[in-house]
Amino acid sequence: MRNMALFVVITGLSVLLTFICRKYIRIMDLANVRSSHTGAIPRSGGIAIVLSFSIGFLIYALFGSQGYASVVPLWVFFLASLMIAIVSLYDDITNKAFAHKFIGHFIGVVILILFGLSIKKLSMPFLGTVDLGWWGYLLTILWVVGITNTFNFMDGINGLAAGTAVIVGISFTLITFIIGGGFAFHMSYLLAAAALGFLFWNFPKGSIFMGDVGSAFLGFSFGALALLAGNFDKTHVSFMVMPILFSHFILETFFTVVWRQLKGYKIHKAHKMHPYQLLTQIGVAPKKVTIIYYIQTLILALVAYLYVSYDQTIKGILLSTVVVLYFIYFTVVHLLVKKHKIPLI
Repeated sequence: MRNMALFVVITGLSVLLTFICRKYIRIMDLANVRSSHTGAIPRSGGIAIVLSFSIGFLIYALFGSQGYASVVPLWVFFLASLMIAIVSLYDDITNKAFAHKFIGHFIGVVILILFGLSIKKLSMPFLGTVDLGWWGYLLTILWVVGITNTFNFMDGINGLAAGTAVIVGISFTLITFIIGGGFAFHMSYLLAAAALGFLFWNFPKGSIFMGDVGSAFLGFSFGALALLAGNFDKTHVSFMVMPILFSHFILETFFTVVWRQLKGYKIHKAHKMHPYQLLTQIGVAPKKVTIIYYIQTLILALVAYLYVSYDQTIKGILLSTVVVLYFIYFTVVHLLVKKHKIPLI
């Protein structure tokens, strides 16, 4: 009951803080080649997400009955995520180059690794548990930096990124609750609550955006949460749960990068070639595109639950099916673009 009350309080706080940011913090998002809007829209909503989550975290860590205030990895998770938010806010204000953001993300993941938040073993379908050794550090960097930037790439139309964060957060909450609770359970519902309050102002009409401060914070936090849950939470939930929940984001980014490389486009240039962007260009309403991705996330939540419930063979089948189905989706979208003769930019 207390967890539900805290969820409601943090959601309401996020609604209020987002309103304040919308009205008084005028960091503006000007339309560019990647934008789905015209004119200038405030992009300070991520500040509300970060502040509301931070307040929820401090309430939980300092006044909770579990004695988690003394758990060092929990504070490392929080402070590293907060550092990413601060760096990203500076980027929002100054419009620094991508390299500046990447350095900040890299430093953040190094901090996680130094305090034991890394991928040490991986449960692989058909292979069982594999001890990664030093390769685990490389995979940890790839995972955290990758999901942080992927979340940013997918924050392109109203409600898509924030709504996905809500669904993923609630799904991870339920999975960890079923397994046995722990602080991963609390962190995931606090992230969901912070994103939900912002979503009130961002979907279906986007009167405010989350900016890099919001997208980088959420992406990094979910990435770090997977490491925290697998290494230090009493549930020891499989690391693979979080990549499965975000697999539509991950696969979309991966296939888009590969496709652009094969077609000879410059990878670093801003573009509108993600399938969610292409769907809007062929005439699908942005609201409908967002709902399509919500449905995908809900399906992936079911896959993630099944993944932790069955043996290695079933896990392999589940992962293979997800990859194949998303490749089909990616192909169909590009065929529709070709049929409608939409110029790719």
